[in-house]
Amino acid sequence: ENNISLSLTGAYLNILFNHEMLIVAEKQIGVTKQQISRTSKLVEAGTLPKGDLLEIQAQEATEETNLIQAQNSLALAYLDLKQILDIPSDTAFEIDHPEITLSKELQIIPSEQVYANAVDIMPEIKSSEMNVLSAEKSVQLARGALYPSLSMSGGIGTNYNDNQRASFTDPNSPILPFWDQIDRNTGEYLTFSLSIPIFNGYSARSSLNRAKVQRISRNFDLELKKNELRKSIEQKYHDAIAAYKTYNANKISVESLKESFKYTEEKFSVGMVNSLDFSMAKMKLTQAQSNLLRAKYDYIFKTKILDFYMGVPIKLYHIKEILMKNKWIIIGIVLIIAVLVTLVILKKKGVIGNEHTQKVTVEEVSSKTIIETVTANGKIQPEKDIKVSPFIGGEVVELTVKEGDQVTSGQLLAKIDPEQYRTA
Repeated sequence: ENNISLSLTGAYLNILFNHEMLIVAEKQIGVTKQQISRTSKLVEAGTLPKGDLLEIQAQEATEETNLIQAQNSLALAYLDLKQILDIPSDTAFEIDHPEITLSKELQIIPSEQVYANAVDIMPEIKSSEMNVLSAEKSVQLARGALYPSLSMSGGIGTNYNDNQRASFTDPNSPILPFWDQIDRNTGEYLTFSLSIPIFNGYSARSSLNRAKVQRISRNFDLELKKNELRKSIEQKYHDAIAAYKTYNANKISVESLKESFKYTEEKFSVGMVNSLDFSMAKMKLTQAQSNLLRAKYDYIFKTKILDFYMGVPIKLYHIKEILMKNKWIIIGIVLIIAVLVTLVILKKKGVIGNEHTQKVTVEEVSSKTIIETVTANGKIQPEKDIKVSPFIGGEVVELTVKEGDQVTSGQLLAKIDPEQYRTA
């Protein structure tokens, strides 16, 4: 029963984990499709090379494969739960997906308290304690075989014979009646016996020694079960702490990588980074989100195991129970709010509370200037790109123009050190 409870919990959490991983995979594909659309426009405009578009398309194919794997993992998780529940695999089956939010502070019962409670309720400990009690009784029985035993027995009996005559000496006498025979043939006996073990001493003593050895073995088994239980609880306790710390670290990592990916995506859109940098940033974010989900459900499972050892029923959330108890109150509040919002909207539109009039604004005709500011992303490209290079290489000793200056044909732009040519 214990194994079934933990197996069901693990299978249920595995479905929740794979479901969230599927959502992450779908979101990643959505982002990639948007980026493909943007990159295609930039390639057509000549801002980005076609190789960047091919890189993004290849990444989309990889993410399509990851999506298929996520869907398959979710299907296998459902199959695992169906097999535990002994439900046919073709049965339509859907679990509830509660909103699980971890607390900001670590809330775990100390392992010593968990063990003190578990040792009194765990069936494997109770079974070992019953084995110890049984071994103790076996020792007492074996010890009793070494002592003399006094027994007493007694009995009473009678019989009836259809040939029994009233007189033993006269064969012609009548048959003795039934009740007379019952009364005449009645007999009683009482015996006492004293048994002193003399010649069976070795076998009785051997049986006692074997019973004592069995009692010691049962006690060792009990201590071993307790030690295994303590070890398991302490291990789950420290695993839960480590999972919680890992979750918080991954949470910070995901938040940082989200901002980093957003910045990289903006730079990629204007051609400041290549497709390889974009893919690496997205891969890091996806991996961090996967690690965050894995740490989250690992922590939840470890805490539920500790609750199980405490005898607490395994539940993922209690808010839903409160909502179900007060569902009619909540439904009434929602309906009231909806009605009020509707009335406010209708009043603003003039449907209620105002006369049905139409307002018209009148203004004299005049000539005005309309200014519209347009913001656009991209690179500023020169109308004509001219590359300037000397016929003779050397050290530039004087530069007569600055960046942004306008030059004319025949104008001196720079001087090269002539010493090396004069020497030559």
